[in-house]
Amino acid sequence: MNTSTTTMEPSASIELESQIHRTQAPTATLSSPTPNPHPTQQMPLLQRLRNFKPSPSNIKDAVIGVSDGIVVPFAVAAGLTDYGNAKVVVSGGLAELFAGAISMGLGGLLGSKSDSLEYDCKRREIETMILDDPVETAQLVEGIWSPYHTPALTTAILAEFRALPLSQQTTYLLEHHHHLSPPSTSSPWISCITLASGYFIGGFVPLIPYLCVKQKEVFLAFFCSIAVVVVCLFAFGWVKTGSIIGWKGPREVRMGILGAVQMVGLGAFAAAAAVGIVKGINRGEKGF
Repeated sequence: MNTSTTTMEPSASIELESQIHRTQAPTATLSSPTPNPHPTQQMPLLQRLRNFKPSPSNIKDAVIGVSDGIVVPFAVAAGLTDYGNAKVVVSGGLAELFAGAISMGLGGLLGSKSDSLEYDCKRREIETMILDDPVETAQLVEGIWSPYHTPALTTAILAEFRALPLSQQTTYLLEHHHHLSPPSTSSPWISCITLASGYFIGGFVPLIPYLCVKQKEVFLAFFCSIAVVVVCLFAFGWVKTGSIIGWKGPREVRMGILGAVQMVGLGAFAAAAAVGIVKGINRGEKGF
């Protein structure tokens, strides 16, 4: 019986390598969401509340709103305490609170619209490049994956890219070359309301002691406000740091305490600056 050995040509081995690793190469194929087989069935309200998860952008807006709301109105109230009248402190604090909440909300609204506008402009720019300059497009795709794959595998990825529809090619380059994610699916108005409400809720806390005392007991309210704000800032800094790095382990505990102390220090610095400015103005008026 004659036995023969077959040798694999280099081109065939490259093609086989491409086929084996093709599944490992990231592609821009977009998967469509699975439709609900029973769209008419409504989930119970309690179950919907349990399954509700706010988007990361909404969490970020809430964190920014609450942190600014605690620090800024507290600093304003602390500065106005030098006038010795709780009514003046409450009036000035509420004025700043409403103005700050409106400003934060409008800033979030305009910021969300600016992000969407930037993404749309960059998307149109990439679509024009894909249609008018395929050479530059191929260079971008090769530049993304050439540091990580062999030339043959990079060529295979480029072939898969060219087989995609124009919309998926554009999304592919936006995510992998420009590192741009699609704008948040939540409405810009949700960002506006989240920032404004977070600022108002956080800023109303330091004013509560001033609402519970008589007009001449402003310094008692001031010290009560300090205690409330220190506890709130410490808890806020602890939760914010722990939600990022975790809660278990001595390192996480130290980092959580450090984040909490930093938040308290930030509030103390802002309040000291406000009190110093007001005292300086009052001393200047007395000098005249």
